[in-house]
Amino acid sequence: MRKYLSLTSVFMKSIIGSSMAIKIGGKERKWAGVAMWILIALAIAPMLFLAYMVVSQLLSFFYFVGELNFGIGFVLNMGSIIVFFFSFLAAPALFYFA
Repeated sequence: MRKYLSLTSVFMKSIIGSSMAIKIGGKERKWAGVAMWILIALAIAPMLFLAYMVVSQLLSFFYFVGELNFGIGFVLNMGSIIVFFFSFLAAPALFYFA
């Protein structure tokens, strides 16, 4: 577990560290990297809100029907399938760029 945490911290530092300093006009500008992360967060916010609304409506439906346990299990299974699918696609890219 200790090696897993250290590997995760190095991985996150390499991702964030390389994208925080963007070259503009031959000089590295830290504000450009921060602006890029803010722009990405603003672009992802509507999608996260939409996912929240879908899950909220789905769970309220299952609560109304009386099968809330089934609804929670369904949401967790869908989340694990999505994580598996995206990690399945990200692994070759990670190995290619390593």
